Amino acid sequence: MIDIDKIASHAEAILSEIKGSTVPPAEEPPVVTVPPAEEPPVVTVPPVTAPPVVGGAVAKSVSDILNMTKPGAIVYVRKGNLGSLVFNGISAAGATIIPEDPSDPANFSDVSVLKSFGFCLSGFSVVPSIGAKMASVQKYLVKTDAASAHIIFKDLDIKARDDADDFTNWTKADWTAWAWSGIQFLGKQNLAQGCKMTGVNFGFSTLADEAYVAGNTVFGFTGDAYRINGNNCVVVKNRGTDSHTVNSNHCDLFQSFKKLPNGTYQAMVGNLYEDNVGIEWTVRRNNPLREKLQGFGMYNGLMDGIIMRRNHVETTSYTGVTINSGKNCIIEDNYFGNVDKVVADCGRFKVAGTGNQVHRNQAPKFIGTYDSTNVKKPFQ
Repeated sequence: MIDIDKIASHAEAILSEIKGSTVPPAEEPPVVTVPPAEEPPVVTVPPVTAPPVVGGAVAKSVSDILNMTKPGAIVYVRKGNLGSLVFNGISAAGATIIPEDPSDPANFSDVSVLKSFGFCLSGFSVVPSIGAKMASVQKYLVKTDAASAHIIFKDLDIKARDDADDFTNWTKADWTAWAWSGIQFLGKQNLAQGCKMTGVNFGFSTLADEAYVAGNTVFGFTGDAYRINGNNCVVVKNRGTDSHTVNSNHCDLFQSFKKLPNGTYQAMVGNLYEDNVGIEWTVRRNNPLREKLQGFGMYNGLMDGIIMRRNHVETTSYTGVTINSGKNCIIEDNYFGNVDKVVADCGRFKVAGTGNQVHRNQAPKFIGTYDSTNVKKPFQ
């Protein structure tokens, strides 16, 4: 399991720079260790709020932003449609990039971070100017490459199209022509907090280890809300709602697997899921594109030391949680029930394997044998 204290400490050091704190040196990134699984601490990262700008330069273009992003800097960005933002080879420990006016932030068409380290991008909107045809490879609006670390994306408002707030009235053609996905991490030890992804294909994805994913929202999607395909990730207080069907994909709230080129699956290790919420449908329940939302889909490969606590899933899918091969997992105090409040086997509970601790969960159907603290009930 990731050392939550050290990742949180790094995040807090970056964000607190606005309040004049000392910037941690870039030379010594935190060392990640595995803490005991029993009681991981609750992590709270303070909000970023922009103080009033008094004199000094304000970035008015992408080139200004890149030139001003230095270690420890606070970069204020003027409103406007600024196009594509690409950070390449920027090491700026403690730098924070925020809107000059938080009520009217700049918009970027996409954000890419390449071979960069240590800064926070907070409070902007990201809306593309062109569509993205749905394909087997997802196209992400905000992303890091594998060589970038300690990047914080915070409070970003990401939309697949400028009218994404009206996704409930989109047709299948709309979804497949604007199939942008939200945030992707390919590098280790990056953080996404408080971001909202609306009308997207996939929401959040990490292929890298030690991601910190907290307080994000995926509202309206056609793929998976969250893909956690790295190890030792912290995934807390996120929300995913309103899944849509436009192809043969089955929407998952969380899916986790690591498939190797030879077709076998590598173990997923040490991921923490706490206080997350998934609701299949919250708006326009008669929408013809409404999709059954699978809860936690951990079908393939060994799930080793996974912790799931106090998660809440409402669905009409049979999959509430499925762990086909679990080892030393802790699955406690989770709720799986029928979103339409009818008596049906949705969503079902299955945690198979050895050494697992399974207590105080509620679901309409349990597959396997569990102790009496687990309650069979169709909904709350």
